[in-house]
Amino acid sequence: MKSIALGSHNLSYQRHPLVMGILNLTSDSFYTESRTPDIATALSGAFLMCTDGADIIDIGAESTRPGSKPVSIAEEQKRLLPILEAIRSEIDLPITVDTRHAATAKLALELGADGINDISAGSDPEMFPLCADKKCGLILMHMQNSPTDMQDAPSYSSVIDEVSSYLAHRVLEAENAGVCAEQIIVDPGIGFGKTLEHNLELMKNLKVVSDRPILLGASRKSFISMIDNSATENRLGGSLAAIASAYHSEAAIVRVHDVQETVQFLNVLSSIKG
Repeated sequence: MKSIALGSHNLSYQRHPLVMGILNLTSDSFYTESRTPDIATALSGAFLMCTDGADIIDIGAESTRPGSKPVSIAEEQKRLLPILEAIRSEIDLPITVDTRHAATAKLALELGADGINDISAGSDPEMFPLCADKKCGLILMHMQNSPTDMQDAPSYSSVIDEVSSYLAHRVLEAENAGVCAEQIIVDPGIGFGKTLEHNLELMKNLKVVSDRPILLGASRKSFISMIDNSATENRLGGSLAAIASAYHSEAAIVRVHDVQETVQFLNVLSSIKG
């Protein structure tokens, strides 16, 4: 049985990948339509994700698009915590929080978050012990360099080998810190320090990247425009193509902006397969 654990939630991805809806609490995320900077807008967006069939809601308060600048932990918490509290009081879906900071993660978990989505894969030395103590879900992502400079000149001798090795090492470190194996998910980090060719190679070989449950986050990213020359708002088709690769690779989660369209796509695709 293919399943993952996010806190007390056990979620099956036997039929097709779970759909994680993206809720951005920033004013500078690369996709304008995903920005929800106040409680009312964010709560409305979260309710819509529920209606549209999301399995998980991922909430982030710091943009990590290429070239983005880091925000202070205080600012991240100011954006995140009131909205997380409001959503948690109204919605029962599993919630993950997209943060690199253990101090923010601790407060988010105390407010009822079920997992931490860490694009830095535990760069904060307090992150793994915290997740072990809280018995929460933990998503570990590969990134070359930092959001500020990750797309300056990404280079690998073998992107598959290097991403695989890095993720395996970070998983082992998390387990050694006491994080339960069934709570750990890995993300190859599409667009995070990768060229178009690197991204395509990773999506083509997801099964080789890791034998752990995999999250694919490719929604509306710029690699699509390198193939199709499309603006961010016109990349739904390319996003669904990437999701098809996740489906055929038996990925655990797809992280998306377009929940309704993704759920419909996966339901039809899995029904055709039977």
